[in-house]
Amino acid sequence: MITAHSADASKTRRREALVLAVFGGLTILIGLLALVLVARLASAALHGVTGGAEGLLVTLPAALWGSIFIALGAVVLAIPLALACAATLTEHPRIHHVAVPALDGLANVPTVIYGVLALDLIAPLLVTWLPGTDMRSALAAMIVIAFLVVPLMTSLFDRVLGGVAPELRHAALALGATPWEVERMIVWPVVRPQLLAAVLLCLARALGETMIVTLVAGSVATVSLDPRRGAETLSSWSIELALGDITSGGPHMAAMAVAAICLFALVAATHFGAETWLRRSTPEPAR
Repeated sequence: MITAHSADASKTRRREALVLAVFGGLTILIGLLALVLVARLASAALHGVTGGAEGLLVTLPAALWGSIFIALGAVVLAIPLALACAATLTEHPRIHHVAVPALDGLANVPTVIYGVLALDLIAPLLVTWLPGTDMRSALAAMIVIAFLVVPLMTSLFDRVLGGVAPELRHAALALGATPWEVERMIVWPVVRPQLLAAVLLCLARALGETMIVTLVAGSVATVSLDPRRGAETLSSWSIELALGDITSGGPHMAAMAVAAICLFALVAATHFGAETWLRRSTPEPAR
């Protein structure tokens, strides 16, 4: 029996070593491919900055501002709805079992559907209700992207709120607090760092959205704080450049590389900020 047990343990170790080797090799390969891609983009971007794409890069500041402006506006609009949905799911387990699959389904809806819905419904309503609003505006893009990130944000908030010890809620309810007061005064302050990290992850998702801003934002290369006006973003600008004269080493390709590097830097900085904030705000467990 000891021999058989040792043989089984040896087989298990070999199997684990094989799995680790395969996944380790794939990780290294993906990392190398990513480094090659970034180096290639950086080389093309440097070519665009130093020569050949100066005229096209005039749009870069407006596209950078538009990406940040629309993403921040969408996240601000999504936070109250996602937080209310997550709090409701946490307080009502029966609804939770039904709503979570529905949220997962909404998160997988193709973004072109949101874009068409915005053009057909939301944009005309904004033009009617808000005088002076362009048919394709930053506000319409904010609203649609907010609906896009609500399922993801609700799912993240639900996981965070569900991790709070139920004894805290029970104790507050026993002292006479209402469910809303329990969430607002007890639960949310406890998990504020995790909630902010979830918001930053959703901000990264909003920054990378392409189809909605291409269809709805208007592609107007101006720096403006008025959401009723159209706006350019890095994603939509890249699509416009791709429709031009694309040749390897050409000015359009160089400008696209600059836009890709800027967008990658924004998303990476947002993820890094979320990880750093979460690491600094979460106390280390006692040893």
